[in-house]
Amino acid sequence: MEEVIPGVYVIPWYAVHVGGIFNGHYMKDGGVLVDPPRMDNYDIMEIGRKNPPKNIIITNKDHTREAGHFRDYFGAKVWISEIAKPHASIKIDKTFRHGDKLPGGLIAISIPEHKPGETALFHEKSSSIILGDALVRPKEGGLGMLKPETYKDQKKAKDSLKVLMGYKFTNVLVAHG
Repeated sequence: MEEVIPGVYVIPWYAVHVGGIFNGHYMKDGGVLVDPPRMDNYDIMEIGRKNPPKNIIITNKDHTREAGHFRDYFGAKVWISEIAKPHASIKIDKTFRHGDKLPGGLIAISIPEHKPGETALFHEKSSSIILGDALVRPKEGGLGMLKPETYKDQKKAKDSLKVLMGYKFTNVLVAHG
């Protein structure tokens, strides 16, 4: 776990089954975990010491990851977009919609044309966008999209990212790469 912006931590986990890095994020000030991956005991204890999460926010149906475990461990509520809720593989406690203000000072930004309920999270205080699968960091660097076969229509998926231009941010935090 590394503090990448004051109060904002990235939690990387190497996923052997895909041969890449899955990232989760922890917002210390709001006590929020985003897309939590597996963590070692040290990181779990550090999060508990800093500000135990009261809320876990999931950016899409495929990012429930370890949310159920950390809900039980910390007594947190799990949030997901109301569009993604029917597709989630765990019990969801709360839902949100595009534009909703979420715990930790996050604002939900719906990214249509991606996975059902794909959501970016804007954190104004740190001038950051947290992305699930809307954009990823490929091994060669920069930002990119998932494989073309992931989308019904890759051009529409790419065009749907324009919604992010309505937010002023200088930091992009991704769940992959």
